[in-house]
Amino acid sequence: VMGAAQFQALQAELDAAFGDDDRLAVLRLRAPYYLFTAVQIRGLLKKMWFSEGRLEALRILAPRLADPQNASLVYAAFPFSADRRQAQQILEGRWG
Repeated sequence: VMGAAQFQALQAELDAAFGDDDRLAVLRLRAPYYLFTAVQIRGLLKKMWFSEGRLEALRILAPRLADPQNASLVYAAFPFSADRRQAQQILEGRWG
């Protein structure tokens, strides 16, 4: 699982990126090398500005979820119920 210092560095990299497309590019580069907790994934999703970006980020990060028993914690990153339903489908698809 990604350590605290590495996670802070990744968050700083996302903060420095301009827009969701750039943030998604960072996630595509970094995510394959780490596992993430549900709380970490929720924090990374909240870095995205738009629902589409959050859902795409979840598609990138879902296979890297280290604690699937806590997947419901990820839903808090989605303010709209329709997005939460899509997030649930993405996470369920990870194991289905």
